[in-house]
Amino acid sequence: MTRLVVDSSIVVRWMLHEGEPHREEAVAVLDAAFEERVEIHAPALLFFEVGNALAMKARRLGRSPNARPLSDLFGAPVRSHELDLEGAHRALTLAGDHRLTFYDTTFVVLAERLDCPLVTADVALARPFPRSRVRLLGRDPVPS
Repeated sequence: MTRLVVDSSIVVRWMLHEGEPHREEAVAVLDAAFEERVEIHAPALLFFEVGNALAMKARRLGRSPNARPLSDLFGAPVRSHELDLEGAHRALTLAGDHRLTFYDTTFVVLAERLDCPLVTADVALARPFPRSRVRLLGRDPVPS
């Protein structure tokens, strides 16, 4: 079975229906996971980032946050991984070397550890890494 790491930009596309570029590609990854054709992995940070994105969107719209998308995420076939000290050191190095956030590089570190691609819609995150390590929606083929 194909393994993938997904970042928050992919998961937000699963949940937010209006106007997200390349949403169909992101949803195809989720569908493939439910059909057990791919195995989805992410750092535990994913749940915090997605919850924050949902809260910020609700605030911009002047609404109360909708908990259903977060409940859906907890029910999705995503294998969560905690960050350890070695991974934190590697993420910090990557963040410094590539002028990225520590948050973003934790996804890259997990992909390295699992020896599988990270799938993202974040151009800045994809730019410094080889396509074999980081796949960008709309640019690179994504296994599904």
